[in-house]
Amino acid sequence: MFGGDLAHKVATFYSNLLGIRLDMERIAQGEFPDDRHLLTSLLDEDLSLWGETEALGLDAVKQLRELSGGRWKLGKPAPRTKWTK
Repeated sequence: MFGGDLAHKVATFYSNLLGIRLDMERIAQGEFPDDRHLLTSLLDEDLSLWGETEALGLDAVKQLRELSGGRWKLGKPAPRTKWTK
């Protein structure tokens, strides 16, 4: 259905995003209160991973737009169909 490696890109994007979100939740819950080195290291790793993830997501969006034949534009609501109300 999808050309090339689009499905892999989307799955990897969401997998990476979930990992980053889980780390942020752990930080917010105070899991690393006394270990600034570990916290800093974790944040550095997540920021690096986010850079890769963002690029992957942008590429996937570009591919999805190409597959849509111009029918999908960022910022515009999806057209209503018989399945949406």
